Amino acid sequence: MKDESAKRKRAAVYIRLSSEEQAKEGYSPQTQKEKALEFIIDEKHIYIDLGYSGATDKRPSLQRLLEDARKREFDVIVVYRLDRLFRNLRLS
Repeated sequence: MKDESAKRKRAAVYIRLSSEEQAKEGYSPQTQKEKALEFIIDEKHIYIDLGYSGATDKRPSLQRLLEDARKREFDVIVVYRLDRLFRNLRLS
């Protein structure tokens, strides 16, 4: 019988909040984290950028997340909503 841990995916969580207004609308960092933790077990890879626009990839935690992804430190990324990762996902 295979080890149960071999079946689990290693997850990273990315949280972004660009304005205080978004926190009032229900996108607070705490809300995003609570929802993400419903899907993951290990909290090792939680990346949080506060006050950064989703229009740019010049965000410190996003850059760390991408570097850790290149090193294959996790298998999936969990976000509260897709626009928390990037505002516009359309490719040029």
